[in-house]
Amino acid sequence: SGVTRNVEIWQGGKDGKTIPNDTKTGYYLRKYVNESVNVTNNNTAVHSWIYFRFAEIFLNYAEALNEYAPGDGNIRLFLNRVRARSGVAMPAVPAGLSQVEMRARIRNERRIELSFEEHRFWDVRRWKLGAQFFNVPVNRVKITKSGATFNYSIQELEKRNYKETQNLLPIPQVEIDKNPNLTQNLGY
Repeated sequence: SGVTRNVEIWQGGKDGKTIPNDTKTGYYLRKYVNESVNVTNNNTAVHSWIYFRFAEIFLNYAEALNEYAPGDGNIRLFLNRVRARSGVAMPAVPAGLSQVEMRARIRNERRIELSFEEHRFWDVRRWKLGAQFFNVPVNRVKITKSGATFNYSIQELEKRNYKETQNLLPIPQVEIDKNPNLTQNLGY
């Protein structure tokens, strides 16, 4: 119909907590949404899921190089290629960072660049930082509207429990049976 409207996620809004299948967190995701689709007219579109992006290749290389050869100029070069591409235009990462500082920059860049692409959970486990990042409650935002003023309050949605042993997967019993030298990962 060509009619568009803003999403109304505040209490009492058209898309707020009173409708079925509403947002649990108070947020909706815009990344990868095809805005030309009109569901009121049954207009659909094909969306192909991207499994491996060029930016991820650069981030993987920068991360590996930072661990292998800290201070190598290519670390900053490839990280800045992700940040400086068309449509993003982020400022360059400063020169002279230590390995620890660069590691933090790369991890943060992965968190932002690859968000909602199913990388974060595996990255954090690979870094063995699951207890730091996943052992915290999930929050939601409650939005209320009074006239033209919006008020936001953060509320706990659910508690999460993450143990260090969850950084590793269990070894399948069939593999342990094949090789008596294998021992099960701690906690399984």
